[in-house]
Order: sequence, then C-alpha cells, then structure tokens
Amino acid sequence: LRSETAALFNYSRDCTCADMCPQCSVKFTLDVRSQEDYRRNVTSRDLVSEHPEVVPVDAEGVGDDYSGAAGGGIVIAKLATGQELKIEAVARKGIGKEHAKWNPVATVAMQQDAAIELNDEALAGLAVEKLYEFVNTPTDEPPGNCPSKVFTYNELARTIEVDTQVVDEEKARDTNFFDKMAYFAEVWNDWHREKDQTAPDLVRIRDKPNRFIFCVETTGVMPPQLIVKLAIDVLREKVNQLQREVAKGVEDEAMRT
Repeated sequence: LRSETAALFNYSRDCTCADMCPQCSVKFTLDVRSQEDYRRNVTSRDLVSEHPEVVPVDAEGVGDDYSGAAGGGIVIAKLATGQELKIEAVARKGIGKEHAKWNPVATVAMQQDAAIELNDEALAGLAVEKLYEFVNTPTDEPPGNCPSKVFTYNELARTIEVDTQVVDEEKARDTNFFDKMAYFAEVWNDWHREKDQTAPDLVRIRDKPNRFIFCVETTGVMPPQLIVKLAIDVLREKVNQLQREVAKGVEDEAMRT
C-alpha cells in the first residue's frame, strides 16, 4: 500500500480507540463476481479504500504507474464463472521490527565516498597511445582501459581529466563503482612500476572522510527520499528521548543527595 501519509496515523497500540478508527486504520472492501465465460482475475485494483491516499501501489494514476501483473494489477485470486469473492480488510500502521510486511525497504547498501586523483606529471610521460588506452580505447593488452569510462582526454592540453558528472552517475548506479576503480588504479600503477619500482602512482582512489553513499531500494510503498528523512526523524527523536531520560535521572539523583 502507498504509505506516504503513514506519519499521520497512530499505531494501533498507541491509539485511544477501542478497536479501530480513522486515526489508526484504513478499511478496504472488495466485491467481485465472475460473470464472464472465462476465468476472471481478482487483483489489487479491485480493492476499494476508504482513504484516497492509502491505496495499492499499482492503483491507476498513482506513483510511477506500476502496472502489476501485465497491467491488470497484482493477482489476489482467480474466479471461475459464477464464483464470487467478498472481502473486508483493515490496514494498520506498523514497523518492520514487528513484521516484515511493514518494512518499506527491500535493500540498503552503504559505502564511503571517494575521490579519483590523477598524477598529471606521471601521465604526461606516457605515450599518446597509452593515454587513449587509459581513457576508453578497448584493448586486450594489459593493463587495459577504464571500466567505467569516467576519464576524458583533452587533445589540446594532452591531459587526462576526470568527468565528475559521469562519476556521480556511476556512484548512484553501481555500488561497486569505487571497488572497480581501485582495481583499475592498482593494475595501472603496477604496470607503471614494471621498469621502475620507484615510479609514482598514475591514479589514486582516496576516501573522503565523513562522506558516504547511501543506496536505498524500496518496496514501492514510499519514495526513498521520504524513507531516509523519516528514518532520520525517528533517530533524532530517540536521541532526544535518551537525553531527556538522562537529564531526569541526573535531576532525581541530585534530589536524593
């Protein structure tokens, strides 16, 4: 279910109602009868919500137009001719710690951000053919070309430059990007030292302190930006609550003494 408005609802355990109310629950109904001469699929699009913003992720006109099963929604059941299905369901707010069905995230990956540094002086000593190979020319000869195509060759200055836009795109697309670049740097630096063990590095991958790349893949119920924001809000509230409890404990201890 689309859950962008989940923050507006109470948890059932915290709600003051006896069983369910609009502040903690959303009711769904389904009433389908198969009158066709062929089997009829009952899908998530047959569910009717009492709340206009709490609807199945594949509801028409919602989100990224996720089409479910072949554009007809997520199949719940299949009815033969003359069969009928009636359902009343209640959606309640919860967290993934209680049950996986409430988890809005499918996968999370984190890695430290890094910078690609080129040794212009050392690269200037390479033949032009090697510079082209370093950038993007396919070759079977070692050490090989850059796997992520993040370098460009400036013909006029005869220098290699880092395309920061491509780097940003690759970081967002591939969580193993810097691992690949570190291997690329290691291979080229080793090749450069084959004749002179004291030769400097051609390229280095350096970690950026206090900067991380955080990748969030959702289940479709919320945008990833909203999930991260809400998670930060929850952590902030827990820290504030801890501070309040510590301050209260210190105050109680002072009163006893």
